[in-house]
Amino acid sequence: MRVGGIFQPNALIGSYLVGSGFFQSRFPGQLPGGVAIRARGGAAAAVDREVTDALRSYPNLTIQTRVQFEQAETAAINQVLGLVYALLALAVIIAFIGVVNTLLLSVFERTHEIGLLRAVGMKRRQVRAMIRSEAVIVSLFGAIEGVVMGTGVGAVLAYSLKQQQSVTYIVIPLSNLFVFLLIAVLLGLAAASWPARRAARQDVLSAIAA
Repeated sequence: MRVGGIFQPNALIGSYLVGSGFFQSRFPGQLPGGVAIRARGGAAAAVDREVTDALRSYPNLTIQTRVQFEQAETAAINQVLGLVYALLALAVIIAFIGVVNTLLLSVFERTHEIGLLRAVGMKRRQVRAMIRSEAVIVSLFGAIEGVVMGTGVGAVLAYSLKQQQSVTYIVIPLSNLFVFLLIAVLLGLAAASWPARRAARQDVLSAIAA
């Protein structure tokens, strides 16, 4: 296809870019999934107008500039990432409830132990600090394990898409991973607030007799 003789069309075959003549000779009767047009000189605006006018009768075709194509691909990737973040938020909520439940069971099972510690001089703030430390350790350990496994699975998945989706390089967002670890620590502290208060408010004699 030529409009005004000012651009050079190329057909896309999977991860490869070939000329329209090569495509038609190797795949007769088939239409390419996309056509890349490179304007010569500063004729990009004229090419855009002429292609739009020439293909106006084909509403099933999408005409995009390079910037628009990059924005469309970025939007599609961001949509997938948004879904992943939504699933991550749901998993964090479930994990938060699980940490609270685990700490409450731990406090209930160690009632006698906590009573003995209070009897030998441990203060309430020390009991709260002990429960919070346990919560941070559990949350941080789970977050580190999830980050390591998720990074490995993500890297393998991205590597497997190199041939199908033209993924050229893999970037590991270290800053985001650090933020996720920090959020895990903060959520661990938040999850420990109720169990820590409950453990610190126990009556010493009743706890020893439990």
